[in-house]
Amino acid sequence: MGCDMNEGDERISDARIIKEKFIESWGADGFPRIHIPRQFEYAYCVGQGGRFCKLLSTTQGRGFNVVQSKLMFAIKATNVGRDLMSIMNSAFILLREELPDHRFSPENELLLDSFATFDCDLDILERTFWARDEAEHAASRFNDLIERIRGKLRSPDFVKAKDALRRACQKNMRSMQRYVWAVVDAPGGSNLMSLRLDLSYRKNLDNGQPAKEVSYSEVREHRVAMLKHIKKYLGRAYAGYICKLEYGFTKGFHFHWFILAKRAYVRRDVLIGKALGQHWDRVITSGAGMHLNCNLNKKSYRDACIGEVHIDDPSFSVGLNKLTAYLSKTDFYLKKNMPTGDRCLWRGEMPKERKSKVGRSRKVSSLSLR
Repeated sequence: MGCDMNEGDERISDARIIKEKFIESWGADGFPRIHIPRQFEYAYCVGQGGRFCKLLSTTQGRGFNVVQSKLMFAIKATNVGRDLMSIMNSAFILLREELPDHRFSPENELLLDSFATFDCDLDILERTFWARDEAEHAASRFNDLIERIRGKLRSPDFVKAKDALRRACQKNMRSMQRYVWAVVDAPGGSNLMSLRLDLSYRKNLDNGQPAKEVSYSEVREHRVAMLKHIKKYLGRAYAGYICKLEYGFTKGFHFHWFILAKRAYVRRDVLIGKALGQHWDRVITSGAGMHLNCNLNKKSYRDACIGEVHIDDPSFSVGLNKLTAYLSKTDFYLKKNMPTGDRCLWRGEMPKERKSKVGRSRKVSSLSLR
């Protein structure tokens, strides 16, 4: 979104812009010919791999069955088999080759390892008719692959590793919730408003690449400069913040900001979000940035913890749970693109505890991450 747009223009969705940019030509049949950059395909493949692993770990049964058709035999795929064929026929198997600097989730790493050691050609499943022994041998090769993947997903070591990741995420989630409730309980915290901003960098939508190359060190400098500006811009109204740095195939480096401000000093959250976003676009990134002001269309976010903070409204707690659960999830792509030990999640200083304990106690969520 351009920084010169007014509020009405900002309502144009990224999806609409992308669709317009990706229409390569129009066919004689009246339908558009769409060109999708490879990065978008990779992003879809990663999600597809995660969904397939979840299906395998929660179901039983084969992926392929041998059925008789008159005097010959055929191989019929189940839902699991069709999903396996879809993944193996996609760009998923090229992820490590095309994206050597990326790290993937444990499930996708497991799939990539399993496919790398599988030497049976998927094209053989396209045969229409088989002799019985040949059909059973071919089907068993792929069914064995499915069972190996399923067994690894359910193995104690894999489950233990996943549990360790989940516990780390839950620890971060509870820490953020304690921080937000501490800000709410601090002097002046009973009358707050929240701002949510997504700050990223402009892309060349023809190929999905950054319009201007941005280094990791620059990204970190931009975060520090943005935080300094937020505190200066809000002044006495500043109450606290949470910031998460992520890295995506299509977005590259981008930030999610959650900012708390005291309504005794400021109102009009939409205009404040717009001003902060445009400062990121124009000044912090020298024109290379873009922003999404979530407060502009907060009604479309259900239980989103956006706008006026009503601490007695159950939707605030629900929204806070959703927000912190999302921000605490591990970003495997970012881990490969940052030095070991660097942080990707920040929050403001914990307010001093009030001397008076009068009032309802705050409980952090025990929401599990799945």
